[in-house]
Amino acid sequence: MVASSARPSSGGGQQWARGAQPRHVIIACCFLATFTAYVERVGFSIAFTSFARQAGFSEQVKGGVMSAFYCGYGVSQV
Repeated sequence: MVASSARPSSGGGQQWARGAQPRHVIIACCFLATFTAYVERVGFSIAFTSFARQAGFSEQVKGGVMSAFYCGYGVSQV
């Protein structure tokens, strides 16, 4: 049997930072992950459009890259 070094808490559960419960931490992490994904999605479309214009890509190439990005983004949401 392995000895545990964890101290028992008076509440019977694990102590969380500043009284946050595990569900609140999970919700906050999910919010931050979703927010980051949306910021990246917007930033990519702006940055790639500017880059493609400077590199002289055709509209067909730009459309292919943007649709590939959004298809991958959509699949990752499932």
